Amino acid sequence: MNPPKTILLIHGASSTPAFWANFKARFERKGYTVLAPAWPYYNRPAAELAKVPDPRVARLTLAEIADHFERFIRKLPDLPILMGHAFGGLIVQILLKRGLGAAGVALSPVPPSGVREHPTALASSVASVLANIVWVRGLLNAGRSVFRKLGDLAVLNQRTPAEMPEHVPMPRRIFLETLNGPDIGGGFGGSERAPLLLIAADQDRSVPMPLVRTHYFEQIAARTQTDYKVFKGRSHLLCLERGWEEIADYVLTWASVAVMPAIVDQARQVREAAERLKHDWAWLQAYLPHSSSRSAFQQSPAFGSGLNAMA
Repeated sequence: MNPPKTILLIHGASSTPAFWANFKARFERKGYTVLAPAWPYYNRPAAELAKVPDPRVARLTLAEIADHFERFIRKLPDLPILMGHAFGGLIVQILLKRGLGAAGVALSPVPPSGVREHPTALASSVASVLANIVWVRGLLNAGRSVFRKLGDLAVLNQRTPAEMPEHVPMPRRIFLETLNGPDIGGGFGGSERAPLLLIAADQDRSVPMPLVRTHYFEQIAARTQTDYKVFKGRSHLLCLERGWEEIADYVLTWASVAVMPAIVDQARQVREAAERLKHDWAWLQAYLPHSSSRSAFQQSPAFGSGLNAMA
């Protein structure tokens, strides 16, 4: 059994696949196949989406976005390592609950339904967003200036406005879904959920660190591997800030180690199946009444496929 060599990157609600350009190139240089598909109706350059967004974006729900990525994953030969930022981190957790990832990394993730929000962090996050967004026809316009006001100071100090990433209008509906706390299928995944890493940034005001920490304490109830890491001096846009390489290398190392128990378990199951097959064949050899019947059985397709499985 070989470890997963495919990584699926899921961007947030106000960005596009271009958000992952640095991570994608770095992971590919390390030998991974890296996929970064767009959300539904986001498959245009960010500058175009910012000016003329697709009106269907306003009607998107979290379940529809998760379904979109589920269809994409089911076409792959093997389960990928999932990584997502902000709302993309929430989608990662929904997909993990559906059994669609070998491991998952959620960076500054919006918490799923069921997390008991840290009151101060939640108030800070909601107040910051509501004070700085523009609501137009079901879309939240969170542009460059908004993210600077939300406290992404590290990015502001290291990049000129022209270098800041272009942000696109996000569906208001998914923002309201998280505030209302409906059952969106996220939850904590139970004992069968693949390993999950939650990443927080201590200067993040969009998804404050205490909110991610509270999220972590809820997720460990899943009784499967759940880890938590804080990067200091980083903001909500930690994947774009100077020193992003440290984060990329950390999450890739974590994922490569996290998937190993699953690989060992798969190999154990194959060995056990092979042993059962050998035992059954020994029983058949002992109890088949005539050698001619045994010879006919040996020539059958079932016998050939059984030997292939034991090889």
